[in-house]
Amino acid sequence: MKPILESRRAAFTLVELLVVIAIIGVLVALLLPAVQAAREAARRMSCRNNLKQIVLAMHNYHDTFKRLPPGAIPSSRFPGDLSSWSWHVLLMPMIEQGPAHDTLRPNRPQSLLEALADPVKVDVLATPIKGFICPSDTGNHLNDDRHLDPAGLDIAVSKTNYIGCMGVDNVSPADGLFYFRSSHQFRDILDGLSNTFAVGERATLEIKKGTSKPGAGIWAGATDFPCNVGLPNHCTVGFYGNVSFELQSGTGIGNLLLPGASWGYSSQHPGGVMFAMSDGAVRFISETIESRIGNVNSPSTWGTYQKLGVRADGEPIGDF
Repeated sequence: MKPILESRRAAFTLVELLVVIAIIGVLVALLLPAVQAAREAARRMSCRNNLKQIVLAMHNYHDTFKRLPPGAIPSSRFPGDLSSWSWHVLLMPMIEQGPAHDTLRPNRPQSLLEALADPVKVDVLATPIKGFICPSDTGNHLNDDRHLDPAGLDIAVSKTNYIGCMGVDNVSPADGLFYFRSSHQFRDILDGLSNTFAVGERATLEIKKGTSKPGAGIWAGATDFPCNVGLPNHCTVGFYGNVSFELQSGTGIGNLLLPGASWGYSSQHPGGVMFAMSDGAVRFISETIESRIGNVNSPSTWGTYQKLGVRADGEPIGDF
């Protein structure tokens, strides 16, 4: 008779199981940052493409109208109506948003205040435009930080993360490309198109170095601009900003302006902010870029960041 062999099952010991769990944990810890980095790289590429398309549209606008779009135009003929349309709205036919542009009718006597009383137009204003939003910027597409609030209304409209550059000054005429009723041609950019900011990013969430919320921009325009007072914090401007604030911060440089993150540039990209240059190139500007204003009337005392923000300071620019 053959002996009956005792059956035995292979199994992990407790020590072996703990070792396997530890190895899996290490692999996951190593893999997650790589996955996140790959996703951010893809989002940054998409953001770069958005900015590229915006500046190419500006070039097409220039070819058509022999000038760049103004930073903002009055949306009403009535002196008491401070509403304005932004350059984003004027550029819409150049970025395949012609139907939305035609609905808003910015080139006719159509006030933004009137548009806010029209449900059809409000629906357009609240509809996100993918090309105006950075994929890395989190949160709702509606800008909850900057409501259009005329006559007691409280209307949240779609945001934009791409803001035109008005330079160092915060009044019109400014020394950058975009401000209220600006009207510039490429020949006015004496510092060179490749050395002059056209559009930069502004993030929705709390910025890194400061404690205030910058709020993304509003591509539609504003209901209270130009300001009646000389302080930028007293009006809702969501379509351009200036380089008088530290990059990725709400802190004003020197004594030039009061702190106001709503006028600066920031992003959710690690380490810096995307800017589109006037020639169509898109550059990632590090948050460590040289930034200073010694004398507002003396560009030679400005940092590289400030010099890039103006169109004709005549100063040499270092590496950036």
